Amino acid sequence: MLLKFITTLFSLFVLAAISFFAFLIFMYFSYTKDIVVFENILKSQPVSANRFFSEDGMLIAEEYDVHRIYVTDKNIPEYLKLAFISAEDKGFYNHPGFDFKSIIRATSQNIYNYLFVRDNSRLIGASTITQQLIKNLLNDNERTITRKLKEIIYAIKLERSLSKEKILELYLNEIYLGRGAFGVVAASEKYFGKTLNELDIEEMALLAALPKAPSNYDPQENYESIKERRDWVLERMAENGVITKVVARIMQESSINYIDKDLYRKPNLLDKNIADKVRSNLYFDANTARNFGLTHFLTINQNATDYISGQIEKLEKIHNQGELHADIRIISLISGRTLVDIQDSQKNTKNYKINMNERSILRPIYFSGIIKSGIDLNKKLLSRDVDIEDADPALVSVRKLFRSRAAIVDQNLKGNAEAYLLEYLQDKIEGNMMTYNWDEKIELNLDDILSLYIPILAGGLQLDTYHVDKIDDKNGNQIYLHKNEDNKEGLKSEIAFKVKSLFCDIEVVQISRNNKYMEPRNCVYYNQNGDKLFYLKFTGNVAFFAIISGVDLQRGDHLITMLDNIASDSLDSVDKVQFNNFLIPDEINVQKINKNTGNRYNYKDNYVWEFF
Repeated sequence: MLLKFITTLFSLFVLAAISFFAFLIFMYFSYTKDIVVFENILKSQPVSANRFFSEDGMLIAEEYDVHRIYVTDKNIPEYLKLAFISAEDKGFYNHPGFDFKSIIRATSQNIYNYLFVRDNSRLIGASTITQQLIKNLLNDNERTITRKLKEIIYAIKLERSLSKEKILELYLNEIYLGRGAFGVVAASEKYFGKTLNELDIEEMALLAALPKAPSNYDPQENYESIKERRDWVLERMAENGVITKVVARIMQESSINYIDKDLYRKPNLLDKNIADKVRSNLYFDANTARNFGLTHFLTINQNATDYISGQIEKLEKIHNQGELHADIRIISLISGRTLVDIQDSQKNTKNYKINMNERSILRPIYFSGIIKSGIDLNKKLLSRDVDIEDADPALVSVRKLFRSRAAIVDQNLKGNAEAYLLEYLQDKIEGNMMTYNWDEKIELNLDDILSLYIPILAGGLQLDTYHVDKIDDKNGNQIYLHKNEDNKEGLKSEIAFKVKSLFCDIEVVQISRNNKYMEPRNCVYYNQNGDKLFYLKFTGNVAFFAIISGVDLQRGDHLITMLDNIASDSLDSVDKVQFNNFLIPDEINVQKINKNTGNRYNYKDNYVWEFF
């Protein structure tokens, strides 16, 4: 009788198994017809955060709707893969997408719990890693037989379409692991503040313990529960031969060192000013690029940026004003790389209204026109000191005239300089500048000023400033690389050199076998206009530009001194070439003159090099 019962039960079990497989085959071909759905699953790629790194290697910003940092299979530690396989799907590398033994075992246990334990509050699952991936890609949490069968069918099809390595890669990037983190990279950062390669094996085991119930297993909330689960994962890893039992026992004795979730600080969203400039010349916009998982390598030096921002805050306190506004750039004069970009876009620092005359911020360009006429820098010109109303005109050298801010009396020379200035503005700034007269005010922002000054400071080249060195996709493939195109001439090199030299205290000129270099000192220029102060300091390699407003400019000298210190420290920190001399164009002849008298070289005299 007992034998007959067992035989009958076995026959029913075999029949159920056959029926299950027959039904599965039927469903497979039924869902195969739904090609579009599966193709969408196949094309599904986990959305991923865009990351922005500074030129000094700091992660300075992220942007995302879902906090996920995509990582490829080759960059996932092997122990981490095996930890998840041990915890979630021991037979991952052997099954076709579902595990029949696990399904039977789970079904039997669920029936037993229902009939004898009377506990059906939590059903035991038997989903493989592939099935879990399908569930996440479908975004379907419905608990029905139909949904489960669909999951199995699509899992089988996915296994036939992708390699095991690719499926595991997608799973480890897709899975939610608590604390708002999707995927193992984001989870590693949020729980431990580490990269994947920095994780210990017991930390990998903890991550592998989370998928079962991430909200309930946060170590900060349920330390004992997650430690028990982690230790269970370590035990499974030992059983599967990933680690030894001895190692597992040692690791089970270790405590969990985690980051307090209230103390975790994610990188800021990218400053809108920089974000706009990052994407201005690229092939995608902000909406298109979002959730692509792109890694941007910016030209921005974050250490210099942080230093300058801190110093500007100190300036605010010193002046007892909370309305100090600053728009600051540091630009490479070799490549056009933007090393610092601080823009107080919310506080009206943008517009710099100027009078179109030689005493304004346009004075260097104005003098470019004077020098273009072929005049010697040491030639005496008739001028009037603008600070002394009743002063008689005096003969002053071009160099001294520039530095003293004196006004030129020679009307013919002024006319030529003004014509050149208008032509230069027309070429460098959008809009019809020819409509302006000398009594009008025009508005410039710092970007406009850069376009005017850079040809002078960069040896005549009209450098295009940029913010991005390269961009990688989420798989680490380079999709954008900045290329320095042949920069067009913005100014004759000899004119640029002579004007640039007017800014500086020239001490010596070094002449090598192949090149001539001027060694400048204190290359500074500033201009006050209403409630705004323009400031420039530069070396041979980099330039510091600033517009400061919102402070009492009656204390302008004090402000200039502080800006000198800020600019000097900043330029030193970003000028890695450490060669600040100016290359002298071949068109410039170099001669020795007496340092004190200005007369031509006499071997008995103290001398410097001068150019004409």
